[in-house]
Amino acid sequence: MAIPDYHREAMCGGHPDPDLWTYTSSLLRDVQLLNVYRIIEAKSICAECPVKDACLKEGLTKENMELHQGQGLIWGGLMGSERAEILKYPPTSKIIVNETVLRKEVKRINAKMAQ
Repeated sequence: MAIPDYHREAMCGGHPDPDLWTYTSSLLRDVQLLNVYRIIEAKSICAECPVKDACLKEGLTKENMELHQGQGLIWGGLMGSERAEILKYPPTSKIIVNETVLRKEVKRINAKMAQ
């Protein structure tokens, strides 16, 4: 697959940790917390990215809505379940249900950090 034109301007393009935009679903508390902090960092980078909208558009395509080897991907600053809600997936869809706890933790820690 060819790299999209917008990717040259993306803040993730030259990032030293390209895996920052991937996360896994885990029952292990330590892994969950690591994912939460990594998601927060990735989202904060995406928030400042000049090509966030183009990235999100690509992230909303069918092939990018699927889990890749059990990993979720952040596109345009949004997790898979957040993109699924934009696409009007039912709230009982697997991607939304699987990320419920992770998203709550991201919101909780983000709120704490904002204080």
